[in-house]
Amino acid sequence: MARRQRPLRAHRCGRIALAISALLPVLAATTAAETVLDDVVVTSGQSATAGGRTTTRHTVTRHELRGFPHLGEDVFRAVARVPGIATDEYAAQFSIRGGEEDEILVWLDGMELYEPFHLKDVNGGALSILDVEAVGDIDIMTGAFPARFGDRLSGVLDMTSSTPSQDGGRTSLGLSMTNARLLSEGRLKDGRGHWLFVARRGYLDLVLGITDASPQVDLRPVYYDTYGKIAFQVGESQSMSAHALWAADTMTIVDDEDTVDNSYGNGYGWLTWAADVGSDARQRTVLSAGRVTRDRLGVDLSGSGGRLNSEVSEDRVFDLLGIKQEWTMSPSDPHMLSAGVDIKRHWAAYDYASSTRRQSVSGGEYVTRASNIDIAGTQVGIYVGDSIALRDGTTADVGVRYDHASWLEEAAVGPRVGLSHALDAHTALRAGWGRFSQFQRIADLRVQDGEEQFLPPQRAEHRVLGLERRFADGLTLTLDMYQKALWAIPPRYLNLDGDVDFYPEIEGDRARVEPEDGSAKGIEAVLTRDIGDAVSWWLSYAYAVAQDDIDGVTTPRDFDQRHAFSADISYQPSDRWRWNVAWQYRTGRPYTPRVFERLMTPRGLGRLVESFGVVNSARLPPYHRLDVRVRRHFGGAASQLAVYAEVRNLYNRGNVRRYEVDGWVGRDGEIVVLRTPITWLSILPSVGLRWDF
Repeated sequence: MARRQRPLRAHRCGRIALAISALLPVLAATTAAETVLDDVVVTSGQSATAGGRTTTRHTVTRHELRGFPHLGEDVFRAVARVPGIATDEYAAQFSIRGGEEDEILVWLDGMELYEPFHLKDVNGGALSILDVEAVGDIDIMTGAFPARFGDRLSGVLDMTSSTPSQDGGRTSLGLSMTNARLLSEGRLKDGRGHWLFVARRGYLDLVLGITDASPQVDLRPVYYDTYGKIAFQVGESQSMSAHALWAADTMTIVDDEDTVDNSYGNGYGWLTWAADVGSDARQRTVLSAGRVTRDRLGVDLSGSGGRLNSEVSEDRVFDLLGIKQEWTMSPSDPHMLSAGVDIKRHWAAYDYASSTRRQSVSGGEYVTRASNIDIAGTQVGIYVGDSIALRDGTTADVGVRYDHASWLEEAAVGPRVGLSHALDAHTALRAGWGRFSQFQRIADLRVQDGEEQFLPPQRAEHRVLGLERRFADGLTLTLDMYQKALWAIPPRYLNLDGDVDFYPEIEGDRARVEPEDGSAKGIEAVLTRDIGDAVSWWLSYAYAVAQDDIDGVTTPRDFDQRHAFSADISYQPSDRWRWNVAWQYRTGRPYTPRVFERLMTPRGLGRLVESFGVVNSARLPPYHRLDVRVRRHFGGAASQLAVYAEVRNLYNRGNVRRYEVDGWVGRDGEIVVLRTPITWLSILPSVGLRWDF
């Protein structure tokens, strides 16, 4: 049982809550009105009939990243339609097969991105730091991924930046009520290289100021990001590229009682050199550096007579330097060997303090917490593997990975095996198994919750079986069954009421959950039809169970989503027009209910006490919605204007995200409980445009 007294909500008065409620719909409109995207077509990757993949992998190309309705230009939201992925409407973060959001490895052109989100105060990150125009292809691996990828438990998001077409360069300007974007891309004069530059600036602060959506509170959220690269050939067998990514955002809230002043930064730079070594080998070297910052300051003076209720101050800095070396070679016909080493030097500095007045403490005393830590360490990852193409249509991928983190003095070895077998020219079977580990990153100490010691690495074992069948008329059916065992799970900190909290660690509903072990299992099915004619569609269904064992009780994990169904259809009557319709349904997610009981005093009087029940022991109602988008192109190849209109949640479904709960003792002496549903976004129309020239 996780039991807490009724939350004080010290730092966030009613006007701050009102400001948040004003921000979230505007934010949704922001992401819905950014750019014109074509279809997100989910495929299972190259099947064994084509020679190849043993991993559960969904591929989304740049062209395919355009079109079906979703919350705008956000890359992470676009991939949320892949089976096995779960998210919510406010957050760009997502879960893979019941795992936590931080269990996903995010790569861009071989560089790991550590906190790739804007506006982290909104459910951990409301937007990704990458504009969709910067992204080319995306591979999403949801289980039993190869030994090349390490130090994450659940999945991989492997992104490749956009490459200009052979026709030459283009400039693109995008403008909406909330964002401005500039893109420039092109090829070098000799045709042996290309460049890309994308920059955008959000001005939610101006929109909120003009609309006066929160008149009692000065609310100013600002974000921007830039990405640039230049790549070129060096001779006939070598290539080099330089990349830089910088993103920052601030969240400022001011009124006569409260101050929120939070800022975050993400900066990465890396150089890549790739070269052929002889006729049957290739190497790639990546030199990288980065900095991730977090600065938070919150003050609440809403106590009696302007008395301090709470204060939070945090300054966290994470720096990294890295070198990665990878080799592939084919010494003989059936073998493709691979090996690599990844060495990273990390530094982290923590300066944290909080002071919170608790009513539950005698006399309303303050609960204080402070940490000042500087630490450095080295992380090493080494892998070897072999992909063996056998004559009977079977491909075997075998590999092993070794990881070590000096700040933990812990090491982990992870063997991986993947098989694919072609039953015939149209049908392939897949199987995968592997052991995976995840170290607590040097910058992820939960000092805000009083933890100053690193925890042992988490462990997982994946088992996957898959079938892919290609039928006539462009139909493809993909089935996957998976089981994931989890152990050495670290404690989690939850805010049980499910609300949006800028400083969740000082809320009265904060709870520490300590699972002994856990598991996830499920079945995923995707049926697609796309043969390049005017109509294409896809259907998907996923059944999933994700659970933890807590104090001997089996409890659903936060993203336990038993049934999920989606249907999408695209109709393109001409090159100028395109219509897209998308519908989704999923089982309601688990939540922790509030419970009320009467405690008798020595004088015989009953006092009503509110607390939380068993973690995730109740479920919200089912979630479903319908989105529609229409797009129109104007102009020709040299200059083109694209305009779209979209309606999200067309039939205005009131999907419940949490409950406000109140309780009292009725006249008959019985406890009366009133649950008021708080819903996700209602019907939301939007328009957008982009000019390419």
